[in-house]
Amino acid sequence: MDIILQEIIEGCKNNNRKCQEALYKLYYNKMHSWLMKEYNDVQITEEIINDAFLRVFKGIQLYEYKGSFEGWLRIISKRALYDYIKRHRNYLKINTLSEIFSDSVVHEQPE
Repeated sequence: MDIILQEIIEGCKNNNRKCQEALYKLYYNKMHSWLMKEYNDVQITEEIINDAFLRVFKGIQLYEYKGSFEGWLRIISKRALYDYIKRHRNYLKINTLSEIFSDSVVHEQPE
């Protein structure tokens, strides 16, 4: 791990807002592209990213520098994604079903 990242993480552990912003900016694009592959919706991806970073900042004391920080961040992001899907499963089912039916409905022309 490079020294700058370690300093940013230590700053986040001390609840330093500038370090939190630096960490957000450092990993935002990677998380965004990864989550867009998992769930191709910009607004939902933004919500999941913000939820994941909130979890990171609340639980950063648990990060013990074992393994990569990015891997730890991905695990938290994946959990945020799964929790989002659980919270919105009824909406997501309805949305998915309406997309399926709208794609498969054949419109007949009157004779």
